[in-house]
Amino acid sequence: MKIGENIQLHREQHGMSQQELADKLGVTRQSISKWENDTALPSFKSVLMIGDVFNLSLDELVRGDDRLIEEYEHEKGFNLLPTEIIVFSLVGTGIVGIILIMIWPNITINDWPGAVLQLAQLVAFIGFVKTAPWGQINQILKDRKVFVWLVLWLSLILLPYMVDFFQSFVTAWITSVKNGSLG
Repeated sequence: MKIGENIQLHREQHGMSQQELADKLGVTRQSISKWENDTALPSFKSVLMIGDVFNLSLDELVRGDDRLIEEYEHEKGFNLLPTEIIVFSLVGTGIVGIILIMIWPNITINDWPGAVLQLAQLVAFIGFVKTAPWGQINQILKDRKVFVWLVLWLSLILLPYMVDFFQSFVTAWITSVKNGSLG
């Protein structure tokens, strides 16, 4: 039995209208109609919620619907919206750019250990970005321990640069005050 037929059967057995089911699932009545008429497939999240509403297992809902199973097998990847891709690309490019800007002075003054350390930070960052489970990032960041360690790690990476910036700022301000160029 296809999932659309299954949804309709259980909805009618429970004496529910399409609108009542839609309200419970947080979708439109048109979505329920499309599912039941086999013109669209429900999302995996919706299938799980339907199972909860009708007290059915996932197996009971999808068994026999090869199209649905095939669709879910192709959805294994993590899909981003175009705006999310742009935002993540800009943030990633900005971070890589900042790290490269920080590395450049060390290369020009022949401070190779500093440059190698910063290059290692860049490689580690790129490795993290490529291997992070981005589909679960919200759940991971909700874990307070993970979030605290992430903030601590970022703070330790940025601390030398922040200290250097503030030292340079204070030195320049003191010099300008001594020279009377402020005011």
